[in-house]
Amino acid sequence: VSSGVFNAGSSTITINSNWIANGGVFNLQASSITVAGSINMSNGLSMTAGSSNVNLIGSASMVTQNATYPFFNLNLLGPNIQIGSFAKPTVNGTLLVAGTATINGSYIFMPGGSTVTITGVLSGWTLVLNGPVSLGTGGTLNASVLLSGGPVVLPARTYNGVVYYNSS
Repeated sequence: VSSGVFNAGSSTITINSNWIANGGVFNLQASSITVAGSINMSNGLSMTAGSSNVNLIGSASMVTQNATYPFFNLNLLGPNIQIGSFAKPTVNGTLLVAGTATINGSYIFMPGGSTVTITGVLSGWTLVLNGPVSLGTGGTLNASVLLSGGPVVLPARTYNGVVYYNSS
């Protein structure tokens, strides 16, 4: 997508290479998008999450240019997924880490009412839990966790990274 409006509707889209979106409007709606390569989104893009599922299945990188993009369900299924230093995904539904994912110099933002399920490994910088977020007890959590925006109840689990609390 480089210009115009793309409405994904309830379609199933498989991208066997890279997904590059650098302008226009991308409405994910109720679609299911599977990406085997990298996701590269730039500041010129406007994106809405709808109730979509985005699946990263390869050794993929998510790279954005200093922008925050919304996802509803983001499934990190690949064996070596790198969340780039400018990537700041917001996951309004469920973040599933079933593969191995590393947050490099950035964060994944989980607003109140969202869910984090880890059956694989999540490492690197910061997982932000903003308000009441459901965090599962499975998998390996090596990333730092930042609690903010209201009451967050942490489950009994092993936290291998630093856990921060921001009361403001």
